[in-house]
Amino acid sequence: MQKIFTAAIARSGTVSLAVLFRQFGHGCVVEHEPPRLLLHQLGENPFFLRHPGLRPRGRLAELGRGLQRRYIATDEMLGRGRALEWYDTGAHEELERLAHWRLRRIERFAQRGHLHYIESSQFFLRTYCYEVHRLIPDLGVIKLLRDPLETARSSANRKKRVFHSSLPPDRPSNVFRLTDWRDLTDFQLYAHLWIETELRWEAFLEATGLERHVVIETRHLSEPQRVAAVFAKFGIEHKPIVGLRATNTNTEARLPATAVSMSDTEAFLRVVDRLPANLRDRIPQLERFVPALVGTAR
Repeated sequence: MQKIFTAAIARSGTVSLAVLFRQFGHGCVVEHEPPRLLLHQLGENPFFLRHPGLRPRGRLAELGRGLQRRYIATDEMLGRGRALEWYDTGAHEELERLAHWRLRRIERFAQRGHLHYIESSQFFLRTYCYEVHRLIPDLGVIKLLRDPLETARSSANRKKRVFHSSLPPDRPSNVFRLTDWRDLTDFQLYAHLWIETELRWEAFLEATGLERHVVIETRHLSEPQRVAAVFAKFGIEHKPIVGLRATNTNTEARLPATAVSMSDTEAFLRVVDRLPANLRDRIPQLERFVPALVGTAR
């Protein structure tokens, strides 16, 4: 059974990617940030994708989510909570147990006859990527890449706890480590996380020599030819790819649309100003996505 993971950050299209493989791929079993809660699984039902306003919400739904996440599908299984601390402190035994648990789940899907397993998650790079690679050296990875300003603004509009799914910038495991980060806004902390994700991706490629990977920009998930190329990269047969649309958008959730302002750009540049030249050189996407950086001193 082929096993494919994602290298991504929140708000970069992981839900849309999961929907694409689930809707068009033959022989695919797709999970978004497993283990998924029952209410989340219901929310991704085609009926709710057509009628997002009817998705389960409210205090009762939040209570159900909290109980399941605490006792059934824990944060550690997801790849956050104590798993973030395990990565930060180099607790490899705990991370290996997490990777073995994932592999056992995947093998159950193989026994049911599925040909391809796709996990779409923001936590692969953040916690268990190296342990999973040691267990599955021939894994495939899809790298999702979104404009950093749009990613940070979309995340900030969600108004979630910044460190619920990541650790502060001063932690030892960060490549782009900042000890003086407490003056940063939530938007700037998400900008830091975008930069950190890109640096971790480069480090992962260098450490593993991974060949079976493809990079696709989030905006290209709505283009059939681009999506078909991802299927082809991994030899996955698919239905005709038509009717593509973004899912899990802020406007669907009745939140402000993602609109980057001049002040956002200035705030982002202040974060980049703290990035050492040797690290900035490892992220060519910065100048491509943020024209204001072109020609600036390093």
